[in-house]
Amino acid sequence: MRVMLLLLPVVLASAAHAQPEMVFGKLRYAICGVGDRETILRNHINLAHLHCPASGGAYNGLPARTEFDRQMADWKKGADALREAGVHPITYIAPDMWYGDPEKRTLIFDFYDQRWGQYEDFLGPRPADPLAWAQLKPDGTPIPYVYHDQKGFYWCTNQPACRQYVQGVIKMHVQYGSHGVFFDGPCNHGCYCQECQKQFREFLRTQYPDAVRERLLSGAKLDEVKLPTDKSNLPLWAALRRFRCESLARFLHDMRAWGRSLCPDFVLTNNYCMWAGDAGGMVGIGEHPELYAREVDILFDEAAYGGGSVMQDDGTRLSNGFHYDYLVAAAASKPAVCTYLGVKDAPAEAKGNLASLEIAESWASQCGKMQQTFRDQPIVDAFTQAGEFQVRNPELFTPAKPLADVGVWVSLQQSVVGSPTYGLAMPRLLSDAGIACRILTDGDVTAAGLKGLRCLVVPGVAAATEAQLVALREFAKSGGGLVAVGPTGTLDEHALPRAAEAAQPFGAGPETGQTQTEVGKGRLAWLSSREISGLPGYARTAVSPEIGSKVAAAVRWAGREQLLLAQAPPQPCEIRLFSVAPDRWRIYLVNYGVTKAGAVNAMQDMSFALRLPGKMKVVSAKADSTDYATPQNLAVTQQAGEATLKLGTLHIWAVVDVKLK
Repeated sequence: MRVMLLLLPVVLASAAHAQPEMVFGKLRYAICGVGDRETILRNHINLAHLHCPASGGAYNGLPARTEFDRQMADWKKGADALREAGVHPITYIAPDMWYGDPEKRTLIFDFYDQRWGQYEDFLGPRPADPLAWAQLKPDGTPIPYVYHDQKGFYWCTNQPACRQYVQGVIKMHVQYGSHGVFFDGPCNHGCYCQECQKQFREFLRTQYPDAVRERLLSGAKLDEVKLPTDKSNLPLWAALRRFRCESLARFLHDMRAWGRSLCPDFVLTNNYCMWAGDAGGMVGIGEHPELYAREVDILFDEAAYGGGSVMQDDGTRLSNGFHYDYLVAAAASKPAVCTYLGVKDAPAEAKGNLASLEIAESWASQCGKMQQTFRDQPIVDAFTQAGEFQVRNPELFTPAKPLADVGVWVSLQQSVVGSPTYGLAMPRLLSDAGIACRILTDGDVTAAGLKGLRCLVVPGVAAATEAQLVALREFAKSGGGLVAVGPTGTLDEHALPRAAEAAQPFGAGPETGQTQTEVGKGRLAWLSSREISGLPGYARTAVSPEIGSKVAAAVRWAGREQLLLAQAPPQPCEIRLFSVAPDRWRIYLVNYGVTKAGAVNAMQDMSFALRLPGKMKVVSAKADSTDYATPQNLAVTQQAGEATLKLGTLHIWAVVDVKLK
């Protein structure tokens, strides 16, 4: 079926305008309506996420073809008008969730029974009944999908019929003016269908060395192995989780390639949901952002609505900064964008300042912020002002590399193998303790990825590859500092136990308390599991100061008290450090002193200190922001390789352009 679909005539969308430049600072992304042209242009949007009649019809059942063509022709006029104005239109598709009653033959089933033949130019010949495409529970029953009062099922994206259908829907979107799609998903909610069974066996055969596969199967024959339903065979269970992640990434890869065959500037993004904050929380349903990022044009995160940043009543800041840091690290060379969240129940008069804070903290991580509303005027005004600032100051939004010399390894390998980790609580802990850090993902733990770090924190990384352990050893031997929290490298990436001597000098580490040792020219500090007891996997608010002081002391010792950020700005300010060139740095300062009522507690005479490399000195430091009428010069004092910078007033945020010589 799928081969026949690929041979259908292709209708290319107009490519009169290239896709927006996919880099931070030049991508302004919004969800909007096709009729919002003037508002879109006024807000400097260049990538518009739209819904078209085919968006809802694809999961509810498409209407009679004559009615569909009329609706889509009308919609295409608006999409083409946006395109001619320099806006890149992409459209919503739900590739694995749909509605209908298979017994009453409603919605998608009614379309399948009555009107599929009218759409064969898009969808190809009618395949098996849609219920046969569903994700299945271990007992063979379909997995239901319920949203409010609507009921349906999840489709399995490994099913050829599902892929055929999604390709057909992409084709109809492109033919009617879309130049890309936003996938709402995909997810694997634990599918045990025969297609997944077959592909899992092939995955084991092709992706695992013979010796490893034999240990995974524990004597079972490959052609008889079944998808595990529990952790009784932990390595096989971990292999299933990895298979689901890689299957969904492969689906994205194939659908993007299909889209590009129809439309040369086709843009694909999809809905990764770091809802609970923990980056690995969605691995169980196959959502792996680092794999997704390889296959899409934008790594998009729809996080918890109403969970925007704010100064809480108890005087602690609620921050999403490290959430954005992780997205950017996971995206690697691709842009990362997070939806606008808002603060739940914030009064109208507070929304403008809170929106400015939310935009600023995403920018401070070099993460884009999706404009979610064109109807709430204070929020619209904040986005308009931010967009105008970007357009006026392109030199402040050129690509930059993270400069902080303390790294935190956020490892999704742990979620795959089912081990706890503290990756996204650690950056908040360090920030509260006055230490600037940057996030590294599993793929960054190489000799090249560790270059430039003075210290790496390894928080709860029980599962590591041999190459990663070698990179850690070489980093330490050459003078780097390591802080290992809990067991490190005691498992390999397949969840198979590693001999204690093979994990040295890390291994289980002493569980009696913090221990420090020299490793070659470097230093290694251990913190026992007991030392960080109670630390969560993710933290948007304050974490235990007691734990923080222990971790900070270990980091400073391992870094030989020579960290780049010699003195952090006072709380509630967060700082992000980037290098634009060897003689030019970019520093973001974000003041979280914005209350739910919208009051801004500006910071006066705020200072921070930097250790400078070699014999370099600061030539100038100039701050700019939507909060300033004109750029502000920072006072600079320098002595013995260190510069202290003081900013007269920090309202909500500022970006500081630092020139060195």
